[in-house]
Amino acid sequence: MNVSKVNSGYLFFFLISISILTLFLPPFFFPIAGSILTIYFGEIFLWLCFVIWLAAVAKKRNFTLSRIGKYCLCLIFIGILSLINTTNIGRYLIGLSTYIEVALIVLMCTDIVFNQKYQSKLIRYFKYSGCILSLFIISKTLFENNGDFILGNKITLNIGASNYLASILLLPFFISLTAIFNNKFSLKNLLLLLVIGVAIIFTASRTALFVAIVLSATYVILDVIINKNTRFTKKVFSLILILFGAGVIYYIGKDFLTQMIQSGRFNNLSEQSNLLSRFQIFQEYFDAFLNHPFVGNGFLNVNGLNEYYLAHNFILQILGDNGFISLLIYIGLLITIYRYLNIRYNATKNIDLKSFILGYKRGFLAVFIHGMLEPNFGTKLFMIYIFIGLGIIIASTTGQEIKKNNQYGEVA
Repeated sequence: MNVSKVNSGYLFFFLISISILTLFLPPFFFPIAGSILTIYFGEIFLWLCFVIWLAAVAKKRNFTLSRIGKYCLCLIFIGILSLINTTNIGRYLIGLSTYIEVALIVLMCTDIVFNQKYQSKLIRYFKYSGCILSLFIISKTLFENNGDFILGNKITLNIGASNYLASILLLPFFISLTAIFNNKFSLKNLLLLLVIGVAIIFTASRTALFVAIVLSATYVILDVIINKNTRFTKKVFSLILILFGAGVIYYIGKDFLTQMIQSGRFNNLSEQSNLLSRFQIFQEYFDAFLNHPFVGNGFLNVNGLNEYYLAHNFILQILGDNGFISLLIYIGLLITIYRYLNIRYNATKNIDLKSFILGYKRGFLAVFIHGMLEPNFGTKLFMIYIFIGLGIIIASTTGQEIKKNNQYGEVA
């Protein structure tokens, strides 16, 4: 869709930009059928974008439906079928609304085009949003918790807590890390990496720390050390930057890490109560899946540990919520997204966009791994953020494809 045809090109860009930059501000809470619906600040502007897009669709009477969009619509359809097993209608409606928003993001971004000027700004704003969330975490840790790790009372914001926040931050962390390797030196990228890295430490998420360290070391080896296309001087400079960044992150977070170690956070992990409780949740979610194996129990409708609790494993979350059929669709969606990113990365010539796609793909893998032990996929804020990032890639690479084929004129 050429947004400028409906005289809303700049307005649309403005709204999506504000949505990204305000997504992690304190949200609003509304009761709904015995549960609490959370409306995120940036989500309001996102819905305004939906309205503009739907108005344009109504005007031209058609829109593009990609394979990713088809998978998203199938997830909604199976989720609606799971209504027959729902006991908490409020949580079901909240869960369903998450997948509806994700589908709208994908459909909208498949049907619009960002020119190079807009896509460059949106990529920056997406990384800035991760920095904004990080600053909230750092501020609360330093000024409210006096820089201390508080056992049993880890960092908690209005939008979520500890491991959930860390899972969100893994995406902009790897986008910023990749930009350092693949782009020209940018002090902004280095500062973003430092701020987000410190914030991940302050979430006190052990799994996020392990994932960040292991994958970062892997990508340093792949991009810098054994990459034959990288000049020797570039390798040396990149290694100096990484060592400097790692040193700064460690220097700021060392006292916090020391407290985590002294409190026994890394001792006998398999015997710690919070990990043992996860296995109990895993069992209860699997039992719930066995009770309703085909269409599940309804979005967010499994009662674990005598309360409605997230599975801390996105595969079990899907199985418990929507059953085996939904899991197959979800796996198809994830594989399709990963293949799409590979195709677009190889076809893209713009260095900034190419780096963003590669960093996003790596962050996507990180949150996938993190989601095996922590809640992320299926939760609204996480899904909105990660699919807005995907939407930027879809709308930006569509613009390049149009420009390449010279099918359209000026686009917004």
